[in-house]
Amino acid sequence: MVNGVAPRTYDAGSEMPEEYRETLLELCYHNSEELIGVGGRFEGHIADVMAMASEHAPDSRSMLRIAKFCHEEIKHGHQFYQVYAQIDGDLPRKIEEHGRLEFPRSKRTDPWLDFAITNIFFDRFGAFQISEWVESSYAPFARIAAMQSAEEHRHARMGVIHLRPLLKDAATKAKVQKKIEGFWYPLTLDMFGRAESPRNERYRKWGLKRRTNEELRQAYRENLDADLISLGLTPPDPAAGRRVF
Repeated sequence: MVNGVAPRTYDAGSEMPEEYRETLLELCYHNSEELIGVGGRFEGHIADVMAMASEHAPDSRSMLRIAKFCHEEIKHGHQFYQVYAQIDGDLPRKIEEHGRLEFPRSKRTDPWLDFAITNIFFDRFGAFQISEWVESSYAPFARIAAMQSAEEHRHARMGVIHLRPLLKDAATKAKVQKKIEGFWYPLTLDMFGRAESPRNERYRKWGLKRRTNEELRQAYRENLDADLISLGLTPPDPAAGRRVF
């Protein structure tokens, strides 16, 4: 129970306090990773991933992993679409027009390598965000959260598998270290939001999230750093290049 709000207190169609409904809608609009699966731009992204893998995947097992990744991401998108539509039939369109669907990108000079890094950082971020809803007070989120979080963690692990052999080359390893220091590490740490966040406080008040932004960021960083070290990479200074504290 979070601040008196038990897990799965409200379901689709339930009567709920107006403040709860407003906070639930705010959560939908401000979790950009989860929103990617709603609109046509995401479907275009999945098509791009399949085309990239068809050209660059080094073997059939890698291609199979990408195919499974795409299947699961499309499934996630449809699941979230249904959850949003249950709250408000027009909500998926409103979210897409809200303009939070762009996929964060570095300059992709090596598509296979860069996609592996994307999986390691961005899919892991999604896994941690979605894990907050496993005991959500809003039952439709709770029903899909455990499965989706586990699959997003698997996508991050896929990135580790695909990146590891590429790092045997010293020049590639140096390039990856530079990419994570200059772009991915500060970006994804910032994406968790400010440590002192009134919005996060409202989410926790109503049982829509469990942890503060800072608690979630630190859990993400510890999990990420373990994989970076296993790859022979050096976790960057967590304050370097950051904009959101």
